[in-house]
Amino acid sequence: TGGGPLLPFLARETGAQRIGILAYNVPQSSDCLTGVENSFELYGEDAGAEVAFSDSSLAYGTTDLSVQVQQMKDAGVDLVTTCMDTNG
Repeated sequence: TGGGPLLPFLARETGAQRIGILAYNVPQSSDCLTGVENSFELYGEDAGAEVAFSDSSLAYGTTDLSVQVQQMKDAGVDLVTTCMDTNG
């Protein structure tokens, strides 16, 4: 999947440099994560941001993200985006 400039632009505007991405382990969600990663590959250098953490192994409906949160803190993530359904 391709990548667009929106999230790298948001990172630049907010001063975020290290991005975290969360997704479910289904194709629709993991493809979204790939698209976000591609966005930062294409536009991240101009935005001064990079993907520091990504996880597309989450089961739909998971409610405990404490492990991922700790991993993002350890990686210095300062902006989190998701490819998760709000009903999940």
